[in-house]
Amino acid sequence: MLLRWPQNHIEEEHLNHWISQSIQDESFHKETEKLIDDWKDIWISDEECRNLKLLLEKGEFDLIYRYLDLQISYRKAEDKDILHDSIELEKHLDQYIHYPEKNQFLLEVGTRCIQHTLYCWFKSLNLELPKEFQNLIEADLSKKIQRILQDILKEQSFLLSVKDKFFIEGFLKNLQTNEDSLDYLNRFCSSLEQSMLWEKTLVEILEELWQLSSKDHSKEDKAKLKIQLDYFEKELVNLHKFLGKFLSSSIFPIFSETQEAIAIGKFRYLFQEINNSYGKLKEKILEIPCDEHVCCMCHFSQNISEHWKVNNQVIDILAERADSTLFPEMPCTGQSNKSILIFTCGGGKGHLCTTKAMSQYALGKYHILIANTLEETLASTDFFKKLLFDFSQEKLYNHLLKNEEFEWLKLITAIGPFFIMMQQESIEKLIRLEIFKQNPSLIISCFPVMNAMFLNVAKELTIPFIAVPTDLDTGLFIKGMNSTSCDLNYPLYRMTLAYENPEMRAIIERTIPKDKIHISGFPVRPSFRVNVTPEMKQNIRKKFQVQADEKIIMVMMGGNAGLATQKYAEIFAAYSDSEIESITDQELHIICLCGDQKFPENQRMLSHINGLQIQSKKIKISGIPATESIAEIMTISDILITKPGGCSTNEALAKRLPMIFHSPFALMDWEVFNMEFCIKANMGAKFKMASHRNFFQDPMVKNKQRLLPLIKQAFRRKEELQNDVHHFQSKDFKKEFFHLVESLLFLQNNL
Repeated sequence: MLLRWPQNHIEEEHLNHWISQSIQDESFHKETEKLIDDWKDIWISDEECRNLKLLLEKGEFDLIYRYLDLQISYRKAEDKDILHDSIELEKHLDQYIHYPEKNQFLLEVGTRCIQHTLYCWFKSLNLELPKEFQNLIEADLSKKIQRILQDILKEQSFLLSVKDKFFIEGFLKNLQTNEDSLDYLNRFCSSLEQSMLWEKTLVEILEELWQLSSKDHSKEDKAKLKIQLDYFEKELVNLHKFLGKFLSSSIFPIFSETQEAIAIGKFRYLFQEINNSYGKLKEKILEIPCDEHVCCMCHFSQNISEHWKVNNQVIDILAERADSTLFPEMPCTGQSNKSILIFTCGGGKGHLCTTKAMSQYALGKYHILIANTLEETLASTDFFKKLLFDFSQEKLYNHLLKNEEFEWLKLITAIGPFFIMMQQESIEKLIRLEIFKQNPSLIISCFPVMNAMFLNVAKELTIPFIAVPTDLDTGLFIKGMNSTSCDLNYPLYRMTLAYENPEMRAIIERTIPKDKIHISGFPVRPSFRVNVTPEMKQNIRKKFQVQADEKIIMVMMGGNAGLATQKYAEIFAAYSDSEIESITDQELHIICLCGDQKFPENQRMLSHINGLQIQSKKIKISGIPATESIAEIMTISDILITKPGGCSTNEALAKRLPMIFHSPFALMDWEVFNMEFCIKANMGAKFKMASHRNFFQDPMVKNKQRLLPLIKQAFRRKEELQNDVHHFQSKDFKKEFFHLVESLLFLQNNL
C-alpha cells in the first residue's frame, strides 16, 4: 500500500475544526467521517480510508488524528526539505508490539515514520534512493533496508565520506545481527531523527551567529549586542552541557561504539564552529582580539562537560594561559580556527612537555585536543594493566624510571613494541575511534613505536599527520615503519627532525623518505625562547629567594623527580668551605626539584633535602615542589645537573645552560644519544656516581672529588657562553610548526 503525494498543499487549517472539538459526540463522529471521505482519492488510498473508518467505529479518534497529522508533517518535510519534529516512533511501534489488535494500522504508521526518517537521512548524505525505497511498507522491512544499504555501499560509496560509510556499515551490521529488527529499527530511527534535528538546530544557531559577525554594526547596535553577550554566552554553555547530557542518555545508547564516536565528533565540530563564530562576533563588537573557547571542548575550554565523554585533562594547559609578569604568555592574536589532536603520554613526562609546547604555540590560532594514548585511547590493550592489577604500563614505566631500575625498563621497552605490533588491527581501530570522537583537522603524534598505525589511520581518513619525536634519537619513533606496514609516501604525512645533524639524519633516513623530513627545531616551550632582561632576572631571583651574588646549580632528574635528586643534594651538603673555594669565590645555591607533592615519596624527598645538615657555610640547598617555572629557574642558573631526557636537554640548550649528566651504568639508548649529542656540542659532561658497594673507598668522598672539577668546568663554560652570541642556533619551532601545519592543511584542501 503506497501513499500518493498530490501536487496541491494540504494546510493544517483543514484539521483545525476537528482538532478543536473537545466533545467526541455523534456530530464529531460524522464530521470526522466526512473529513476522511473528503480526503479520499486526494492523498489517502481506499485501503487507508477503510482502516481509518474501522478505527472510527472503535472510537480511536486520537489514532486517526495522529495518522492524518503525520501525513501533513510528511508533506511539509518533503516540500520544504526539512525534518518534521512531531514523530514519536517509540510510542507508535511500542503500541504495535504490545497491542496485537492494532497491529496492521500501527505497523503502517511506524513503518512510514521509519521510511521518512531514513529518507531524510539518505537525502542529507546526497544519496540517490532506489525506487524500491518507496515500497518499504510491504513485508520483510529489515531485509529490504539491508539490500538497499548494500546496494548504496556498492554503487554510491564514492559519494560518502569515510565517517558516513562507517556509520552506515554499523547500521547494516546491527540490522543483520539484531533478532528483533523492527524494535531496533524503531529505536535507531528515533535516535537518528533526534540527532539530525539537533544538528539542524545547531546549524541554525551557527548561521545566525555568522550573519551577525559578518555584518557592519552601528554604535547603537554594538552597544545593544554588548549587553547581550554575557547572557548569550551563559545560554550557549548551558545548551552545550544539556545537549551532552541528553545525547548520552537518550540518543547514543542505541548507537554502536563507532557510530557514537562519529556522532560525538560531528557535534563537537558544530560546537567548535559556533564557538568560532561567537568569538568573531565578540571580537567585532568589543573591537579587540578575542580567542574564545566557551563551548568548543578543546583543552583551552573552561567548561568541558563529562557527558561528552571528553578525555581527562592529561595536561592542564589552562594554567599555561595565565599572565606572568616574568614570562608573558603568547599574546592573543585573534580567533582559533582549525583543531589539532595531539597523541601523547605521561611516560617520562617529556612527551607532556612537548605537548605543552605545541599547545602554547597554538594558542590563538588552533583548538588543541589531547589524547593520553596509553592511559585512555589504548587502555583496553594494556597487557601490563591486566597482569599487574590495574598498574598500567605508563605507571610502571614511571615507577621504574624514578627508581632507576634500568634493567627492567629495557625489558619493557624491548617487549612492549612486540605486543603493540601483535595488536595492530585493534590498536588502529581504537585510534580511529579517538579521531572520530575528537574530529580534528590534523593529528600529531609525539608518541613512539605506533607511528605506522597513526599513519595508516590518517591515510584511511585522509587527514594530515605529523610525527614529532621527543628525543634526538628518532629510532623508537620510526620503529615498525616500512613500505609494507604503512604508506611512507602519503602526501599529508611529515616527520620533524630537531636539528640538521648527520647522525640524526642517518637514523631517520633509514626509513623515512627525505621529502617527508622537516627540520623544525626542538619543540621547547615558548618561555624558553624569551629574551630575558637584567630586570627580569632580578625579579626571578627575588621569587626564589636567591641572592644576587650566589651561583645557582639546578638539580632536576626529569618530570618524575628521580631519587638521584636526593643523592646529589647529599653530595653538596658534604662539601667543605675549602672545596667550594677551589671552584668559585662565590656562594652556591642548590635548587633541587622534588616532583609532584601528591606522591608520598616526593614529600619525603622534599623534607629530607630541606633538613640536610650542610657542612659548608658557602652552600645553601633548597628543595622545591614541581613547578611550571622551569624556564625561570634555568634563566638564573649557572649549571643544570640532570638525566639526559629529550626535553630537559633541549630546554637547557635553548637556555644556553651547561649540563652535568647523571649517567648510571645502564641509561636508555635514546638518553645516551641525547647526552653524547650535547657533549659533542661542548654543552655537557658525563658523571657516574660511585657505587655504595665499594669497600675500598668511601663513595661519598669519591663522588665529591669527581664532581668538583666538572662543576668548575661548567662554570667556565657558562661564562664563555655569555659572550658567544651565535653558539648553538636552532630553527624557530613556532615558525616551522605553523608553516608545516598550514602547508599540510592547504595540501589537504587541494587534493
